[in-house]
Amino acid sequence: MALQRLIYVSRIALPNLHAHSIQMMRTCHALARQGVEVDFYVRGAPPPSPEAVFDAYGLEPLGQFRIHWLPPEAMEGWRFLAVTARRLRRQRAGAAIYTRDWHLARRFIRLRPLVGMPVVVETHKRDGYLELGYAGDALEEGRRSDREELIDFAYRHASGIVAAWLDTAELIRTRYPATPVLRAWFATDPLPEATYDPAARQGIWYVGNLYPHYRPDVLVDALSGVEGETLHIVGGNEEEHVAALRRRAAERGVADRLVFEGYVRPGQLRDLFGRFRVAVALLPGLKLADYFSHGLPFVAPSLRMARDLLRDGETCLLYEPCRADSMAAALRRILGDDALARRLAAGALAEARQHATADRARRLLGFIDGLL
Repeated sequence: MALQRLIYVSRIALPNLHAHSIQMMRTCHALARQGVEVDFYVRGAPPPSPEAVFDAYGLEPLGQFRIHWLPPEAMEGWRFLAVTARRLRRQRAGAAIYTRDWHLARRFIRLRPLVGMPVVVETHKRDGYLELGYAGDALEEGRRSDREELIDFAYRHASGIVAAWLDTAELIRTRYPATPVLRAWFATDPLPEATYDPAARQGIWYVGNLYPHYRPDVLVDALSGVEGETLHIVGGNEEEHVAALRRRAAERGVADRLVFEGYVRPGQLRDLFGRFRVAVALLPGLKLADYFSHGLPFVAPSLRMARDLLRDGETCLLYEPCRADSMAAALRRILGDDALARRLAAGALAEARQHATADRARRLLGFIDGLL
């Protein structure tokens, strides 16, 4: 049976500033463009103009992609389960439930015998081992938090798991052999051809959050090792995080070379990608898909969870995680070698073409079809 309707459920509000909402919207939109009826249930009050939500994410409205805003109390408790079960039973032919919310995953998995729909869970976690809260055999030893119990329940009982990262996919296949797994990285939107010209660009670009555990201080420390260049930070609007980096930049003597661009809507990022010469990643995440898609050379931490994507000297340059001197050295190599920069730009764009939005959507459809 072919998938006809996807019911995507989340407790997020739309629109919002978090990267995971971008991936959710892109996934739903791509599946709708494949002819699937998509109902996306989110939390909160509907905005005055639902079309503006699509515009905020740089997506065109589609008649088969509908967003439903529910009050918070409508997504909790026994009433939620009772009402949901009745609704879903009427829609179960050729339909599937999709979520990346562990709490909702558990509820819908328990409802599955009543509604007769497969429940697919997508995980964007960067490292399967850390995600499950252990470095060795803590699962067997029973040292799990409530959140880790939720994750374990989903991996063990979901109809299927879609994993963004290689480590997570490998972990699930090993620990939960009965659970079907699809490794599908984030969707990309590659440019039709390479347009990278080092002579027409300048500056270093970082897109993403500035949470302390991301170690954004390494960005500032590395900047002090790259003379004459300016670092532009897009995102990271939290005042305390910005203030902390400003203080560190002053201490390192690079305050005049640090520019905070603020939040930029996803639909407006494309124009910015043509301005900068090189980009930086602190952790593999959704923004890498944009770096790849626009053929932008970048430096990234050497982490094995993304070893199939981040190939040193081919798709990017790798640096030692949390090492400012290593990051600075990688940046200097790209900034000082136009031929290398062009080669990395072409390699990034070629990688993006392996994960194009439409191709990813077709892979998801094939995977879900096999669960119906």
